[in-house]
Amino acid sequence: MSCIINGLKDEARTSTGVSSIVYRWLDEIGIPKGRGRKSKLRNGRIQQLTETLAMFDRMGCRPTSKESIARLSDLRERLDDACGRYGNQNAFVLYLGFLSRLTDKAT
Repeated sequence: MSCIINGLKDEARTSTGVSSIVYRWLDEIGIPKGRGRKSKLRNGRIQQLTETLAMFDRMGCRPTSKESIARLSDLRERLDDACGRYGNQNAFVLYLGFLSRLTDKAT
C-alpha cells in the first residue's frame, strides 16, 4: 500500500491520458463518467493500476486460482480497512474507494 500512497500527491499528476480501451472498459463496468473519474485518472499511479486491471480483464485473465482470488480478496480488505482508518473526509479515501470498485468489477 505504501507505493500507492506515495504516488497520490500533486506531483504524480500526469499529462498523458489513458487509452480509449480503458475508457470503454470503465464505461462497461459501470464506473460513471464525470469529474471524479477524470480527476483520479490524472494520477500516474491510478492510471497504471487501472490500465493493468483493464488489460487483464480484456485478455480474459480472470483470477481463477485460489491464490489469486485470495490475494485480490486481501487487497480489497486492506483497502476497506484503510478507508475506515482515514475516514470519509480524507481525500485519499476517494482514491482508495475508486481502486476498491475497480477491483470488485475486475474479479
